[in-house]
Amino acid sequence: MAVTKRRNRFDFLTKKFPKRMQEKLVMVFMAVVLAFVALIGKITYINASKGSGYTKIVLEQQQYDSRAIPYKRGDIVDCNGTRIATSERVYNVILDVYVMLSEEEYAKPTMEVLESLFGIPKETVQGIIEDGRTAGMRSLQKRFPMKRRRSSRP
Repeated sequence: MAVTKRRNRFDFLTKKFPKRMQEKLVMVFMAVVLAFVALIGKITYINASKGSGYTKIVLEQQQYDSRAIPYKRGDIVDCNGTRIATSERVYNVILDVYVMLSEEEYAKPTMEVLESLFGIPKETVQGIIEDGRTAGMRSLQKRFPMKRRRSSRP
């Protein structure tokens, strides 16, 4: 029986690279490097000699206008037009007792604004202040609709 020698599939890696091919590869590599050096040199020359002119051209082409894109907060409807969800702006009214009492002039205007805009009586705010002088934030109202907010202008 004749024994056949099995070929290694990586034989092509072990073959010697011919000298003539090495020379050709070096020449091609040098030509590419030389082309890049010439290109970089030409770009540098153009930038140094005419750079300000090109900068002026580019800046003249820029547009500085902006448009406001109108949007509408609204309803999510299905294909039949039935309203599934409504987007409504709401406030979460939170009182930070520590900050309000940090300076004397903060307490009175805060209570006036809470009463005039959100309808929260001064007595309620006074009760919260007396309950916890060292307490942090207290939630006064959650999901207060923006439409129900009273106008601060007379």
